[in-house]
Amino acid sequence: MQISLVSHGAFHTIPKNPPKIFLLLSALFLGGVVFFSPQVIGKLGIFDSLTDPNPMISGSAYVELLFFQFLSLIVAMTFASSYCLWGRVRSSKLVTTVMSMNSLTERESQELWRFNLNIFFVYFAILILATLYLKWGTKILPSNIVAMINQEDGIIEWGSALLFLVSGFISYSIFSQMRRKEKSRLLYLAIAVLFTLCFMEEISWGQRLFGLRSPEISSRFNVQNETNLHNLGGYFFDHLFILGVFLYGYVLAVLYRLHLFFYNLFNYLKIPIASLGLALGFLLVSTYHDWTVAYFINEKWKVVPEIREFLTASLFVILMLETKKRFSQSSNCQ
Repeated sequence: MQISLVSHGAFHTIPKNPPKIFLLLSALFLGGVVFFSPQVIGKLGIFDSLTDPNPMISGSAYVELLFFQFLSLIVAMTFASSYCLWGRVRSSKLVTTVMSMNSLTERESQELWRFNLNIFFVYFAILILATLYLKWGTKILPSNIVAMINQEDGIIEWGSALLFLVSGFISYSIFSQMRRKEKSRLLYLAIAVLFTLCFMEEISWGQRLFGLRSPEISSRFNVQNETNLHNLGGYFFDHLFILGVFLYGYVLAVLYRLHLFFYNLFNYLKIPIASLGLALGFLLVSTYHDWTVAYFINEKWKVVPEIREFLTASLFVILMLETKKRFSQSSNCQ
């Protein structure tokens, strides 16, 4: 299947007049400054962490909202200033240099929007099955089986950890495959290290595996009393990870296809970019939360974040496999 949100001409050119959508986006993010205020979110009742009896969770939730207010303000100001200073932006060295790196034929630019819906439908089906499992499977299956699936260090959590580790191995293999002089080679080593850290975080650095006791500082600052970093002071880093996955997996993939500037920039940096079908998978999985599931089954489950993490980890494996395939193809062409 193939769609296209931009014409071939629009893909290749920087408009002379500032895009009016910048003003719309600036207004939208200014609205986000108001929306993310603790008072508004509290009245809407869509962020339970604000009223959680655990002071670490409620405190980090408050800080989280302030962070998103600040982030929304920065993005709004960036779009507004880009609109007002469009002439300078358009003629800047960065823009002119990146735009001159490469050009695509009309057919090649249209091919960027060709995608296979198989990945999207597979993950859509998995999310439906996961929701049905939460609704009825937990009542039908034996309690020991449910515990083995849902518990800490259960099938879902260990599956997530191993998938992150697999992504790390694939990224390292890309690093090994690249020439030593390539500037972006270290990027894939860094990605491999990052995925390995995700693996270690998932298993709390082997705490339960080796029967280690949590340090005293964990009981005071870690919301789950575990030896890891992402639960320090609440769930702020977990939520930041979700946002990062959405921006990286979906938003960057769309920008890559919207304009030659992003296409050339991401290719120059050799950033792994998801295929369009995979990007839709990232978008779909990013929407899977306990409160969205509760809308359909009228229950909230603590295992929902673990299911989302498992699916996110599997999407990263596919992304790294796609990237390795592209590197192999480009190497064969040289």
